[in-house]
Amino acid sequence: MWHIWTIDDWEKNIDLTREGHRTGLRLRFDKDIDSEVRRACKEFAVFLRREYFFQWINALKLTPIGQERQATNYARYILDEYAETREHP
Repeated sequence: MWHIWTIDDWEKNIDLTREGHRTGLRLRFDKDIDSEVRRACKEFAVFLRREYFFQWINALKLTPIGQERQATNYARYILDEYAETREHP
């Protein structure tokens, strides 16, 4: 399986030098989210930002089932990679 953040096929279709082009990873939290969950998510985001470049592909439209499939395909791979950087009880 291709790793979603290390493949570079998208580079030929997106001009990253275009003014106003967005990149990055953004987080949003519900105001009632548990503080430990918020902290852990922020820590995970720091890891992701350090390890990967996030291209912002506005033209990419996925159906709800497409979003679910994409998340399912990559979630275990990314989480396993992140787990290798942490101590476990």
